[in-house]
Amino acid sequence: ISLAHLTPKTLKRIKGRIIGQKGKTRRVIETLTGVKISVYGKTVSLIGYPEQIKVAREAIEMLIKGTPHSTVYTFLERKRRALEPEW
Repeated sequence: ISLAHLTPKTLKRIKGRIIGQKGKTRRVIETLTGVKISVYGKTVSLIGYPEQIKVAREAIEMLIKGTPHSTVYTFLERKRRALEPEW
């Protein structure tokens, strides 16, 4: 996911939202989706299976748009329960 279109100040804020305090948000997304996340420079990279990446990408895009973290966590938990047999 490219963040190149953001201004430096906004980029720092968005990266902070994706990573979270002490890496909490990133860890929650990785745990609930099974995807590995790398935030480096102006790029967010995801490694995992296509179905899992789709869910993680949607969650990260929600964070970029400004959705509250609690809403994103609820979304991830719901998706995980729906897709659990596949994971």
